[in-house]
Amino acid sequence: MSTAAPTRKKQGWLDWMALGSGTFASRTWIFDGNSAILEHDCMIGRRILYVNGKVIYDDTVFPDRSFEITFKIGSNVGSVAVTNVHSELAIYYTLKWKGKDVVSKLFDHSSSEMKALDGDYEVTVASASNRGDVTMYKIVLKDKETGQTKVMEKRFSEFVELHQKVWSSYAGSHLLSNVPAPPSRKWKLFTNHKSPQFIEKRRVGLHRFLSKLIQIPRIADNFYVSMFLELDTPLTRGTNVSAALVGVAKPGEPPVVPDGHTGVPLSSNSTSDVVMTETSKEDDDVESSSAAPTSTSAKPKEEEESASDWI
Repeated sequence: MSTAAPTRKKQGWLDWMALGSGTFASRTWIFDGNSAILEHDCMIGRRILYVNGKVIYDDTVFPDRSFEITFKIGSNVGSVAVTNVHSELAIYYTLKWKGKDVVSKLFDHSSSEMKALDGDYEVTVASASNRGDVTMYKIVLKDKETGQTKVMEKRFSEFVELHQKVWSSYAGSHLLSNVPAPPSRKWKLFTNHKSPQFIEKRRVGLHRFLSKLIQIPRIADNFYVSMFLELDTPLTRGTNVSAALVGVAKPGEPPVVPDGHTGVPLSSNSTSDVVMTETSKEDDDVESSSAAPTSTSAKPKEEEESASDWI
């Protein structure tokens, strides 16, 4: 039986504020049939790491600083490093597995990874219906090859969250400007959300949003889109290969098991050792490395993107 895909409870107000202010980023890596998804909010210091569909680390550390999460799968050791480079207003995200950098799905430039979803699927927000105080929007997803259709219902807030999560996935990429936005929110105090005219206008806007979203390059490998559209992919399917937390520390320091977490020791007969990143200054203002960063002001050129990406 496979591990369930990563899921989270409805976000609190701090999570919503972070997503809305653009301080939230997520990264996905695939390596040797395994998967890792990091969700990081540099404003409040929230960091969550899923490995093979299981949360192995979930904590909030304020103020946010550079950190490295070390984990084990079997006898192999991997690590996810988040390095703040204050002089560049950048954050570097790096996963190392068996001593080598792993390119995140977003920054993998092979032709097979550029795939959108509109070639395989047709999506329609077909109708809307009121369920008490909530309006549900009916989505019809058609497989162009088989002709089979799948029907699902979503609330408007789920479309908004999808946009925020996809935006966070593309942060730091030249493709970020391609991410469409859903219709804007309207205060119920000033707008009748049950008005047929309002609902129809919102439905049309949501249809346009989804239609444009599935046309984005590399969107076929986006975890959040796959979950929203209930697609059967390796990321949403999960795996029965378990992973365990070793510890968390500042890059270059030995990993320590945080309070509230359970860790496993590094054994001397591990087939690989974690490759640490050196921190040059105590205030996390590290020097630039050969890896590419994550910046709040500049966009990386495609030829400069590498295994470590940036926002």
